[in-house]
Amino acid sequence: MKKILLLGLMGLGGVPLAHAQNASNLVALQPAAAADLSPIEAQLRSSAPAARASTVRYYTRSTTYAWNTTTNQWATAASATNLTYNTQGLVTQEVVTDSATQVPSTRATIAYTGANQIASRLEETWAGSQWQNATRYLYSYDGNGRNTEFQIDNWVNGAWVGQRRSVYTYDAAGRRIRTLTQQWTNNAWTIASGTQTTYVLDAQNRIAEQVVENWSPATQSFAPNNRYVYTYSGSSLTYSGYVSQAWVSQAWRNTSQVVNIVYNTKEQPLSYQTQTWDGAAWQPYERTSVEYLATNTVTTSQRFSNGTWVNSSRIDQKYDANGKGYGYTVESWANAAWQLDIGFRYFDVFNSTNDMVRRLQQTVDFQSHAFVNQYKYYYYDFQAFVLASRPAMLAVQPQLYPNPTTHQATLELSGLRAQQPVQVELLNPLGQIVRKFALQPQAGVIREELNLSGLPAGVYSVRLLTADGTAIKRLVKE
Repeated sequence: MKKILLLGLMGLGGVPLAHAQNASNLVALQPAAAADLSPIEAQLRSSAPAARASTVRYYTRSTTYAWNTTTNQWATAASATNLTYNTQGLVTQEVVTDSATQVPSTRATIAYTGANQIASRLEETWAGSQWQNATRYLYSYDGNGRNTEFQIDNWVNGAWVGQRRSVYTYDAAGRRIRTLTQQWTNNAWTIASGTQTTYVLDAQNRIAEQVVENWSPATQSFAPNNRYVYTYSGSSLTYSGYVSQAWVSQAWRNTSQVVNIVYNTKEQPLSYQTQTWDGAAWQPYERTSVEYLATNTVTTSQRFSNGTWVNSSRIDQKYDANGKGYGYTVESWANAAWQLDIGFRYFDVFNSTNDMVRRLQQTVDFQSHAFVNQYKYYYYDFQAFVLASRPAMLAVQPQLYPNPTTHQATLELSGLRAQQPVQVELLNPLGQIVRKFALQPQAGVIREELNLSGLPAGVYSVRLLTADGTAIKRLVKE
């Protein structure tokens, strides 16, 4: 069964950021690191959201209350978060205090590049009378706005000491082909893990093969791990199937394949079947159907058991008018009925100027399989920002594969007329931007490796902002 974990992005002091209606302006601590790919099951896609409003209002102060599951009451103590923004509506400072005493606990200061990409994040803790350095995050980019390095330092004995660093390499087409994760050991950076991807293109410049190698600490080199072989129908840019293979005993061995993909007119998959290799032949394993509705996408899977198809799992991902995640549920089939396993939902209250002033967040209890209270939030002191209007939908939609994936997916978009940089945003199931970068089209084409390792499982959104229009695609991380 596909699993989606509710592990919301946490702010300083353990304060969840999942409540924020303007959470997309809060800064993610790190881009995802690379790892090996999982089998593809489908290219889950959806329409683009409505264009972003030219004037928006963001809260600058909020309070958070947690639900006590022992007493079944709301905690009386609350944490308060105060946010400061720049003229682009991006958070530059985040201070967490006790809402009653106003005693601060943590502070984050965020700096950006001229392209509004995060350059650094400094986290501090309150030491009774002054702020004390705790952790800092540093980001580097190339001339195309691609993240090339991410580093975490800790404050130790009055100086910054390196903890971890990720280094990213790209090919001429802009695809991320290598990720190295390094640790600071004995006053030097040493490689702890890494992933390297090699692409083989066909005559129409479509990816025919994708070979993934993982770093081996034992040999201090990359070793083959997975290979994906894609097939296409005619001149279509959307693959019609694939075979997934694993490197075993110095040879590629079949593991699974996806067949019988049926697309709608928007090139969104409506159904497909997954088969596994038993050593001699392909055997049916799972079939999946996808229903695209106005405010949600429902993915239902069945497993092949004893010669018949049996319900297995159902994922319902909900979205608001802007395409942001607005709750989801994961259900399993038990005792001839769907049973809630994982999920969350919101209940919001708005004022006369359409500001969200209160939010109740509920999550699924693992034992009762029902929704229970988790957090409630109150928002105050709204500030207006004038943002540039975003263009309409793109005529040509991007591709994402493998999808679903456990760690990494390839983003491709061709047919761009304008050669201005393309802004790419990766949003988690709560609508928060967890990665933001720019890509420079090459002959009207962009390609990029999206690395999701370290992020919670869930249904993510990849939003592209181009001079030709906007687009958003769903990406499932398992």
